[in-house]
Amino acid sequence: MDLSSSTLKLRGGLTLYPSQIQAIEKLMDDLVEKLPAPFAFLVEGSGQTISFVGKRWSNGKEIDVTALGALVAADMAASQEIARLTGEYQAYQLVLRQGETASTFISEVGKSMALLVQVSRDVPMGWARIHIIETAQKIADAVMRVNVDDESKLEILDDNLQELLNSSLDSMWSEDSDVR
Repeated sequence: MDLSSSTLKLRGGLTLYPSQIQAIEKLMDDLVEKLPAPFAFLVEGSGQTISFVGKRWSNGKEIDVTALGALVAADMAASQEIARLTGEYQAYQLVLRQGETASTFISEVGKSMALLVQVSRDVPMGWARIHIIETAQKIADAVMRVNVDDESKLEILDDNLQELLNSSLDSMWSEDSDVR
């Protein structure tokens, strides 16, 4: 999914700018290549797709990205709550599901995203775990960072909001002074 040229506004309130999306997709491409993994999938806490890298087919069927996104988000939320209730919560929680031919990892990415990566059972789990958590941390960092071009857009927005606020306050005070 190439979203790298446009701003992505997510349902949970997070906005990703082109530089952030490009950084995320590069990190996910690198992870898929390094492990190797057939795919990696990043979703926002509501299940909305942020990025999908790799093959969109599994066992001869196309992966339903919308359904998978909702399930990944729900799974991560449930796992986080289980960890909280049992006193084992920590940043970058990781859930592992082992199947006959593949292992599926779901990693927390910051506070509002989850990364699903599936690897062959031939890939050592410790190796996969290290790289998945490292990538999750780098993605969270990329989301927190804003490119200089994006910052200038934010400054313009901030200036416009400040101007709108000042104008609204001025009109309130002028209306108030007419009452006296």
